[in-house]
Amino acid sequence: MLKIKHLIEYYLLSLIITISLVFSWTSLPIVGTILSYILFLALPTRRRVATKNIIMALKTSDCEARKIALSSFSSISTTVLEIAHLGIKYRRSPSRFIRFSRYDVFRKALDAGNGAILLSAHQGNWELMAGSLAEWGYDVWAVVKPQANPYVERLFKRLRERYGVKVIYMEGSARYIIKLLRENKFVAILADQHAGDAGIQVNLFGRKTSTWGQVGRIASITSSPIIIGFDIREKANQHRALIHNLWYIKNVNNVDKLFAKEYNNHLEGFLRKCPGQYLWMHRRWK
Repeated sequence: MLKIKHLIEYYLLSLIITISLVFSWTSLPIVGTILSYILFLALPTRRRVATKNIIMALKTSDCEARKIALSSFSSISTTVLEIAHLGIKYRRSPSRFIRFSRYDVFRKALDAGNGAILLSAHQGNWELMAGSLAEWGYDVWAVVKPQANPYVERLFKRLRERYGVKVIYMEGSARYIIKLLRENKFVAILADQHAGDAGIQVNLFGRKTSTWGQVGRIASITSSPIIIGFDIREKANQHRALIHNLWYIKNVNNVDKLFAKEYNNHLEGFLRKCPGQYLWMHRRWK
Protein backbone atom coordinates (compact mmCIF):
# COMPACT_ATOMS: atom_id res chain seq x y z
CA MET A 1 0.00 0.00 0.00
CA LEU A 2 2.84 2.41 0.81
CA LYS A 3 4.41 1.82 -2.59
CA ILE A 4 1.09 2.58 -4.30
CA LYS A 5 0.75 5.79 -2.25
CA HIS A 6 4.28 6.82 -3.24
CA LEU A 7 3.60 6.11 -6.91
CA ILE A 8 0.38 8.16 -6.84
CA GLU A 9 2.23 11.08 -5.23
CA TYR A 10 5.04 10.80 -7.78
CA TYR A 11 2.75 10.71 -10.83
CA LEU A 12 0.60 13.54 -9.48
CA LEU A 13 3.69 15.69 -8.90
CA SER A 14 5.05 14.78 -12.34
CA LEU A 15 1.73 15.80 -13.92
CA ILE A 16 1.75 19.16 -12.10
CA ILE A 17 5.35 19.78 -13.17
CA THR A 18 4.58 18.86 -16.79
CA ILE A 19 1.60 21.20 -16.91
CA SER A 20 3.65 23.99 -15.28
CA LEU A 21 6.22 23.82 -18.09
CA VAL A 22 3.84 25.62 -20.45
CA PHE A 23 4.01 28.68 -18.17
CA SER A 24 6.77 31.27 -18.16
CA TRP A 25 9.09 31.79 -15.20
CA THR A 26 7.33 35.04 -14.28
CA SER A 27 3.97 33.21 -14.15
CA LEU A 28 5.09 30.54 -11.69
CA PRO A 29 4.10 32.47 -8.52
CA ILE A 30 0.54 32.65 -9.87
CA VAL A 31 0.47 28.89 -10.44
CA GLY A 32 2.10 28.38 -7.02
CA THR A 33 -0.56 30.51 -5.35
CA ILE A 34 -3.36 28.46 -6.93
CA LEU A 35 -1.68 25.25 -5.75
CA SER A 36 -1.20 26.72 -2.27
CA TYR A 37 -4.96 27.17 -1.77
CA ILE A 38 -5.49 23.51 -2.66
CA LEU A 39 -2.68 22.33 -0.36
CA PHE A 40 -3.81 24.63 2.45
CA LEU A 41 -7.16 22.84 2.46
CA ALA A 42 -5.84 19.35 1.68
CA LEU A 43 -3.09 19.28 4.33
CA PRO A 44 -4.77 20.32 7.61
CA THR A 45 -1.97 18.93 9.80
CA ARG A 46 0.70 20.96 7.99
CA ARG A 47 -1.57 24.00 8.06
CA ARG A 48 -1.97 23.69 11.84
CA VAL A 49 1.78 23.17 12.38
CA ALA A 50 2.62 26.24 10.28
CA THR A 51 0.05 28.44 12.04
CA LYS A 52 1.14 27.28 15.49
CA ASN A 53 4.83 27.88 14.68
CA ILE A 54 4.12 31.39 13.39
CA ILE A 55 2.04 32.37 16.42
CA MET A 56 4.70 31.03 18.78
CA ALA A 57 7.63 32.66 16.95
CA LEU A 58 6.19 35.99 15.85
CA LYS A 59 3.49 36.51 18.50
CA THR A 60 0.85 37.23 15.85
CA SER A 61 -2.90 36.86 15.96
CA ASP A 62 -4.43 33.67 14.61
CA CYS A 63 -5.75 35.57 11.57
CA GLU A 64 -2.34 37.06 10.74
CA ALA A 65 -0.66 33.70 11.30
CA ARG A 66 -2.99 32.05 8.78
CA LYS A 67 -2.14 34.75 6.20
CA ILE A 68 1.59 34.16 6.70
CA ALA A 69 1.05 30.39 6.59
CA LEU A 70 -0.82 30.67 3.28
CA SER A 71 2.00 32.80 1.91
CA SER A 72 4.43 30.12 3.07
CA PHE A 73 2.44 27.42 1.23
CA SER A 74 2.48 29.61 -1.88
CA SER A 75 6.24 30.12 -1.64
CA ILE A 76 7.10 26.43 -1.29
CA SER A 77 4.69 25.51 -4.12
CA THR A 78 6.38 28.10 -6.34
CA THR A 79 9.83 26.87 -5.32
CA VAL A 80 9.01 23.28 -6.32
CA LEU A 81 7.86 24.50 -9.75
CA GLU A 82 10.96 26.67 -10.08
CA ILE A 83 13.23 23.72 -9.28
CA ALA A 84 11.55 21.73 -12.05
CA HIS A 85 11.97 24.61 -14.51
CA LEU A 86 15.62 25.03 -13.51
CA GLY A 87 16.27 21.35 -14.15
CA ILE A 88 14.36 21.15 -17.44
CA LYS A 89 14.15 24.57 -19.13
CA TYR A 90 16.85 26.76 -17.60
CA ARG A 91 19.56 24.33 -16.48
CA ARG A 92 22.29 26.34 -18.25
CA SER A 93 21.27 29.77 -16.99
CA PRO A 94 19.72 29.80 -13.48
CA SER A 95 21.60 33.01 -12.61
CA ARG A 96 19.40 35.03 -14.97
CA PHE A 97 16.71 35.00 -12.28
CA ILE A 98 18.74 36.10 -9.25
CA ARG A 99 21.06 38.88 -8.16
CA PHE A 100 23.44 38.53 -5.23
CA SER A 101 24.04 41.32 -2.73
CA ARG A 102 27.75 40.48 -3.06
CA TYR A 103 29.95 38.10 -5.03
CA ASP A 104 33.41 38.69 -3.59
CA VAL A 105 33.09 36.25 -0.69
CA PHE A 106 32.87 33.23 -3.00
CA ARG A 107 36.10 34.07 -4.80
CA LYS A 108 37.84 34.86 -1.50
CA ALA A 109 36.82 31.47 -0.12
CA LEU A 110 38.03 29.65 -3.23
CA ASP A 111 41.34 31.52 -3.22
CA ALA A 112 41.92 30.53 0.42
CA GLY A 113 41.84 26.88 -0.65
CA ASN A 114 39.59 25.34 2.03
CA GLY A 115 36.29 25.45 0.18
CA ALA A 116 33.28 26.91 1.95
CA ILE A 117 30.09 25.87 3.70
CA LEU A 118 27.16 27.61 2.00
CA LEU A 119 24.65 27.94 4.80
CA SER A 120 21.01 28.79 4.18
CA ALA A 121 17.48 27.82 5.21
CA HIS A 122 14.18 26.75 3.65
CA GLN A 123 13.51 30.33 2.60
CA GLY A 124 12.56 31.56 -0.86
CA ASN A 125 14.32 29.40 -3.45
CA TRP A 126 17.51 28.17 -1.80
CA GLU A 127 18.25 25.95 -4.82
CA LEU A 128 18.55 28.95 -7.12
CA MET A 129 21.56 30.24 -5.20
CA ALA A 130 23.41 26.91 -5.43
CA GLY A 131 22.49 26.45 -9.10
CA SER A 132 23.82 29.91 -9.98
CA LEU A 133 27.16 29.20 -8.31
CA ALA A 134 27.39 25.91 -10.21
CA GLU A 135 26.71 27.79 -13.45
CA TRP A 136 29.63 30.11 -12.69
CA GLY A 137 31.98 27.16 -12.41
CA TYR A 138 32.05 26.51 -8.66
CA ASP A 139 31.93 22.85 -7.60
CA VAL A 140 28.77 22.77 -5.46
CA TRP A 141 27.51 19.84 -3.38
CA ALA A 142 24.19 19.95 -1.52
CA VAL A 143 23.65 18.04 1.73
CA VAL A 144 20.04 16.81 1.76
CA LYS A 145 17.73 14.68 3.84
CA PRO A 146 16.10 12.13 1.51
CA GLN A 147 12.37 12.46 0.87
CA ALA A 148 10.15 9.78 2.42
CA ASN A 149 8.95 9.02 -1.10
CA PRO A 150 11.87 7.39 -2.99
CA TYR A 151 10.40 8.17 -6.41
CA VAL A 152 10.08 11.86 -5.59
CA GLU A 153 13.59 11.80 -4.10
CA ARG A 154 15.08 10.41 -7.32
CA LEU A 155 13.17 13.03 -9.34
CA PHE A 156 14.62 15.94 -7.35
CA LYS A 157 18.10 14.43 -7.39
CA ARG A 158 17.96 14.30 -11.21
CA LEU A 159 16.70 17.88 -11.39
CA ARG A 160 19.47 19.17 -9.11
CA GLU A 161 22.16 17.38 -11.07
CA ARG A 162 20.85 18.83 -14.35
CA TYR A 163 21.59 22.37 -13.15
CA GLY A 164 24.97 21.32 -11.81
CA VAL A 165 24.45 20.68 -8.08
CA LYS A 166 25.67 17.32 -6.79
CA VAL A 167 23.91 15.59 -3.89
CA ILE A 168 25.19 14.19 -0.58
CA TYR A 169 22.75 12.48 1.78
CA MET A 170 22.95 13.79 5.34
CA GLU A 171 23.15 10.50 7.23
CA GLY A 172 26.81 9.74 7.98
CA SER A 173 28.04 12.51 5.69
CA ALA A 174 30.48 14.35 8.00
CA ARG A 175 33.66 12.64 6.78
CA TYR A 176 32.75 13.12 3.14
CA ILE A 177 31.91 16.79 3.73
CA ILE A 178 35.34 17.28 5.34
CA LYS A 179 36.95 15.57 2.33
CA LEU A 180 35.13 17.86 -0.11
CA LEU A 181 36.06 21.01 1.80
CA ARG A 182 39.71 19.97 1.86
CA GLU A 183 39.44 19.58 -1.93
CA ASN A 184 38.29 23.22 -2.11
CA LYS A 185 34.65 22.41 -2.93
CA PHE A 186 31.53 24.28 -1.84
CA VAL A 187 29.09 22.37 0.38
CA ALA A 188 25.54 23.76 0.69
CA ILE A 189 23.65 22.97 3.90
CA LEU A 190 20.18 23.91 5.15
CA ALA A 191 20.55 23.79 8.93
CA ASP A 192 17.10 24.98 9.98
CA GLN A 193 15.31 21.65 10.45
CA HIS A 194 14.96 19.89 13.80
CA ALA A 195 18.19 17.95 14.42
CA GLY A 196 16.79 15.36 16.82
CA ASP A 197 18.99 13.75 19.48
CA ALA A 198 22.15 14.55 17.50
CA GLY A 199 21.59 18.30 17.74
CA ILE A 200 22.40 21.06 20.20
CA GLN A 201 19.60 22.60 22.26
CA VAL A 202 19.67 26.38 21.75
CA ASN A 203 17.05 29.10 21.56
CA LEU A 204 15.16 30.09 18.44
CA PHE A 205 12.50 32.75 19.03
CA GLY A 206 13.01 32.27 22.78
CA ARG A 207 12.31 28.53 22.78
CA LYS A 208 14.80 25.66 22.89
CA THR A 209 15.12 23.60 19.74
CA SER A 210 17.58 21.01 18.44
CA THR A 211 20.01 22.55 15.93
CA TRP A 212 22.78 21.07 13.76
CA GLY A 213 25.83 22.21 15.71
CA GLN A 214 28.09 19.73 13.88
CA VAL A 215 28.36 22.20 11.01
CA GLY A 216 30.42 24.48 13.23
CA ARG A 217 32.71 21.63 14.24
CA ILE A 218 33.34 20.71 10.59
CA ALA A 219 34.12 24.34 9.73
CA SER A 220 36.55 24.46 12.64
CA ILE A 221 38.30 21.21 11.67
CA THR A 222 38.80 22.24 8.03
CA SER A 223 39.37 25.99 8.61
CA SER A 224 36.65 26.53 5.99
CA PRO A 225 34.59 29.72 6.02
CA ILE A 226 30.83 29.68 6.37
CA ILE A 227 28.89 31.88 3.95
CA ILE A 228 25.33 32.58 5.07
CA GLY A 229 22.84 33.48 2.34
CA PHE A 230 19.06 33.89 2.32
CA ASP A 231 16.97 34.16 -0.85
CA ILE A 232 14.00 36.51 -1.31
CA ARG A 233 11.50 36.24 -4.18
CA GLU A 234 10.67 39.69 -5.55
CA LYS A 235 8.54 41.23 -8.32
CA ALA A 236 8.34 39.50 -11.72
CA ASN A 237 9.66 36.39 -9.95
CA GLN A 238 13.18 37.76 -9.77
CA HIS A 239 15.20 36.75 -6.72
CA ARG A 240 17.67 38.47 -4.45
CA ALA A 241 20.31 36.61 -2.42
CA LEU A 242 21.38 38.37 0.78
CA ILE A 243 24.96 37.22 1.37
CA HIS A 244 26.86 37.73 4.63
CA ASN A 245 30.58 38.12 5.13
CA LEU A 246 32.90 35.14 5.50
CA TRP A 247 32.45 33.57 8.95
CA TYR A 248 35.42 31.63 10.31
CA ILE A 249 35.00 29.46 13.40
CA LYS A 250 38.11 28.73 15.42
CA ASN A 251 38.66 25.45 17.25
CA VAL A 252 37.29 26.52 20.63
CA ASN A 253 35.39 24.83 23.42
CA ASN A 254 31.68 24.29 22.75
CA VAL A 255 32.15 25.06 19.04
CA ASP A 256 28.90 23.20 18.23
CA LYS A 257 26.89 25.40 20.56
CA LEU A 258 28.65 28.57 19.38
CA PHE A 259 27.68 27.79 15.80
CA ALA A 260 24.10 26.76 16.64
CA LYS A 261 23.41 29.94 18.63
CA GLU A 262 24.90 32.22 15.98
CA TYR A 263 23.08 30.53 13.10
CA ASN A 264 19.73 30.66 14.92
CA ASN A 265 20.32 34.36 15.66
CA HIS A 266 20.87 35.03 11.94
CA LEU A 267 17.78 33.00 11.00
CA GLU A 268 15.55 34.61 13.62
CA GLY A 269 16.62 38.12 12.67
CA PHE A 270 15.89 37.46 9.02
CA LEU A 271 12.50 35.82 9.61
CA ARG A 272 11.27 38.68 11.78
CA LYS A 273 11.74 40.94 8.74
CA CYS A 274 10.64 38.51 6.01
CA PRO A 275 8.40 35.70 7.35
CA GLY A 276 6.16 35.03 4.34
CA GLN A 277 8.51 32.87 2.23
CA TYR A 278 9.76 30.53 4.95
CA LEU A 279 8.84 26.84 5.30
CA TRP A 280 6.92 27.19 8.58
CA MET A 281 5.16 23.84 8.13
CA HIS A 282 8.02 21.65 9.36
CA ARG A 283 8.12 20.74 13.06
CA ARG A 284 11.01 22.96 14.15
CA TRP A 285 10.13 22.70 17.84
CA LYS A 286 9.46 19.20 19.22
